[in-house]
Amino acid sequence: FGDLQSQRDLSVSIPVNFATVPGVSLSAACFSSGNYVTNTATKCFSNLLALGYRRFVSDVYWDTGRLAWNFCPAQIPAPASSPISEFSSSSSVTVSTAQFTVRAPSFSQEIGFSTFPLLQRQATSTSRLESSTSPSARTSSSSSPASSATGRNATQSSSPSSSIPSFTSNGDMIFELGPFNCSSSLDLVYMVSIMSDYLGKSSNTLQAFTIYLTLNLHAAAPQDDPDGAADTPDDSSLPDPSNLLSNIMNTNASSFLYTPQDLNRDRTNLNDTWYHVDFRKQPDPEYYQTDVGSGNVRTTPNGWPSDSYVEFQKAERLMVGFGSVDPQMTKYNFSGDEHIIFPRNYLFEAHNVAYGANGSIVSGCFKGRSDSITSAKNNSWAVSEVQQRAITLDSMSPSNATLPAIKNLTACGASPFLNTTLLGKTADSDFSAYGAIPRSTIWSWGPGEPRNVSSSDDNSDRIRCAVLDLSLQGHWRVEDCNKRHNSACRVNKKPYEWHISGQKSSYSSSAQAGCGDNEAFSAPRTGLENAYLFDAFSNSDHDSDLALWVDFNSLDRDNCWVVGLNTSCPYVNDSDAERTRFVVVPTVAAVIVFILAVLTLFVKCAANRQNSRRGRRRRGEDGWDYEGVPS
Repeated sequence: FGDLQSQRDLSVSIPVNFATVPGVSLSAACFSSGNYVTNTATKCFSNLLALGYRRFVSDVYWDTGRLAWNFCPAQIPAPASSPISEFSSSSSVTVSTAQFTVRAPSFSQEIGFSTFPLLQRQATSTSRLESSTSPSARTSSSSSPASSATGRNATQSSSPSSSIPSFTSNGDMIFELGPFNCSSSLDLVYMVSIMSDYLGKSSNTLQAFTIYLTLNLHAAAPQDDPDGAADTPDDSSLPDPSNLLSNIMNTNASSFLYTPQDLNRDRTNLNDTWYHVDFRKQPDPEYYQTDVGSGNVRTTPNGWPSDSYVEFQKAERLMVGFGSVDPQMTKYNFSGDEHIIFPRNYLFEAHNVAYGANGSIVSGCFKGRSDSITSAKNNSWAVSEVQQRAITLDSMSPSNATLPAIKNLTACGASPFLNTTLLGKTADSDFSAYGAIPRSTIWSWGPGEPRNVSSSDDNSDRIRCAVLDLSLQGHWRVEDCNKRHNSACRVNKKPYEWHISGQKSSYSSSAQAGCGDNEAFSAPRTGLENAYLFDAFSNSDHDSDLALWVDFNSLDRDNCWVVGLNTSCPYVNDSDAERTRFVVVPTVAAVIVFILAVLTLFVKCAANRQNSRRGRRRRGEDGWDYEGVPS
């Protein structure tokens, strides 16, 4: 499964607002050169998904001329009636270029975070797009709304553009608009289609992760002044219902959306939602407040579902929220989106962190003296922008680099957010450096862990248990289950309160060998929980033994890590002892699919019976074709 997969399974009961996930600005990682071109943007976004980024912040610009949400900061001219010039392109600019596969990566280097292929940018016959020295987008993803906007009103313009487009071999128009090169086909609809394709192809229990999308709203600058201030759209030029962002999301990714409406419905009756499913999919109630109303109905004013609930129970793995909004777009119809898109900064709480030498964190860490969650120490949705001084990739090997500052940030309870271009290259042209951020969010396993143990080794069936190792700065490694160590005991089910057992034992005896009353042998589920356990073990009387048992093992199946001594691997089909990928389908949807399948079978059988009587055709030897689960 690897480090990220097993860490996800370890954290499935944590509410999504307390989970730390790597984030990135698309403006910084994909468009910093000023090139808003479909094929390169497709590769960039696909690579970021494959590398393990789970939070995306996107600047979208309302183009009053085309009535579309674009990534280009300037208005794109209306399509010309015929091509003016043409250059060849080595790759087709369609959504199919971003088609994901759940097979092995196309590169020899194993990614470790996903089995989706990374796409290298291919050169074109023109140098204009590749050698551009254009400045980056006018508004950074994390910046506040532009303060230089004028108060002019803009009406929908139909005047022809003076810009002469170039055409790719598949007819995609590229306009040179001041410092920007903009594709006519690259808009929000296109990018949401890529994300939807990714979510569909990864909808199985091995590869499902929740994705968060934050949208910063801007008005596009005029065509004749693409690098200038944007106009304020008049009321008639604002998005109509068909162009509302919620409509775009609903049209292209409705089956994957977890919405404010879903959250409100879940919160108002926990008995029928979060507490009505398998306990492994229930969010840990220690992380949120619960109230009991009439009829013993439990509610929560501030709770969020767990990863396992949205990923496996609901199969709704996409949450969309608003970020910054330019003054020109304040009249946008936000009320029309309120049931689909979360309010401004609802999924993104900016948190300031100060770094010291060697990536240490001087201030801003959520780990304090108190062992309980309080209003002053609440890392709900905490996101911290990665400072430039914390990134030292120039002196490291990008293929396997990890960043101490990001590791420390994750241990402090905040999610890293990359808002800069690494090594001066976007992720479509050089994706390797961008992998360091997701790799560094692995708070559990140490380097090279969990390592594979050869089946030919005499004790291979015993080296399947996890220990926290002080020599690895609190990270974990695989250990012989028969060795004797102290054990990690969670106190009163509290996330951050730990006790170290007073006696050593084997892994199998840890549950009974040292944990006292109101304690239980357990394992951390977040970087912040692990940091508290690391401190508790460091300050305990552990003699010279630097290893501590945590409740995590692969005893049932090799490389399938689970919590609990007698827990079975959930990914194995016992009939053939092979790991199985189960498609994530909500219960109601599964029933509908079953009914439709029965009806389809009935119709086909009836049709075949009639055709057989008439003697007009015969069914092939292999029977009906069907599309199976991605594998």
